[in-house]
This record gives sequence, C-alpha cells and structure tokens, in this order.
Amino acid sequence: MAENAVNISSVAVDLAKKIFHDLNGRSVLLLGAGDMAELAARHLTTNGVRDIIVANRT
Repeated sequence: MAENAVNISSVAVDLAKKIFHDLNGRSVLLLGAGDMAELAARHLTTNGVRDIIVANRT
C-alpha cells in the first residue's frame, strides 16, 4: 500500500485515501482510545480529516 508506511495507522490512512480519494473535510469514527487510535488521529488530521469521533468500551 504505502512504500514508506511505518505502522498500521499510516497504512490505514493510505488505504482510506485510495478508497475515498480525498480525506479533506471528512468525518471519521475511530474505535478504541489507546495509543494506536491517537496515532491514527494524528495521521488523519494531517491528511485533512475535519472531525474525529472516538468510541471506546470504557
């Protein structure tokens, strides 16, 4: 997917960009609130995601 991907979060964002073509202004639901979710949120915001909703079990 991404030649320089260093973690699953960056790979997930690259996949989302392939599917949706543009993440600017999009809203995203993250499941979980741990370290990986935080990293995913960083990758998403740097790629233009406007709103991030976090759902967690606790």
